[in-house]
Amino acid sequence: MTMTDSLKAREEVEWLNFWYDDADKESQRRVLFLGDSTLREVRSTAKARLGCPVDFFGSSFALRDVMFWKQLDTFFDSPYARYDIIVIQTGNHSRISADGGKWQPSDHEEYRVMFRKLLQMLHAYSDKFLVLPAFLIVKPPKRLGRVCRLLRLRDVFDENENAIIKRRNVIMHEVADEAGAPFFDLTEVMLRSKFVHKDHIHYENAAKAYITDLILPCIK
Repeated sequence: MTMTDSLKAREEVEWLNFWYDDADKESQRRVLFLGDSTLREVRSTAKARLGCPVDFFGSSFALRDVMFWKQLDTFFDSPYARYDIIVIQTGNHSRISADGGKWQPSDHEEYRVMFRKLLQMLHAYSDKFLVLPAFLIVKPPKRLGRVCRLLRLRDVFDENENAIIKRRNVIMHEVADEAGAPFFDLTEVMLRSKFVHKDHIHYENAAKAYITDLILPCIK
């Protein structure tokens, strides 16, 4: 499977986020969160709970995009690039084909190949992993969004987009099993929780501690 640097395969806005926590201190333990902004939401809470640095690598670029791998190489070119555990939650972005068209069934197998490549590459930086599924996408209210959240109205999920994400989650679970990496179905737990979304993908701020406490038993 070849990677691409095609502009057509990218979103209108692509972003990147590096975070080296407690960069001025020696640490016996360092944890890495790698993935989407949904995982970045709980990074600081996880640090407070764990009592150790929690670094973050985040990128919206697709796993098939050469930019993702260049960025990842740059992130790991640091004095902190050995982790007690790497927590991975990706899969929300780039729900389009390499030609910029609609996601196709063949794209799922490409995603499998690239996610497997990611896990293999990360073994150079840690011996322990936790794989989390991507959160599902909701349709934010077009009007009175803040009122809807205050009233805690039920989220309306985008089934077309979520068909892609659900298949990716299955693939990530299968690849994690192949690699002997634990997979925790955080998405399913959150669907049964009391929390609502503050936008199309992120849960309300009150959920941060809850999400963190769900993850912690898997990484302590």
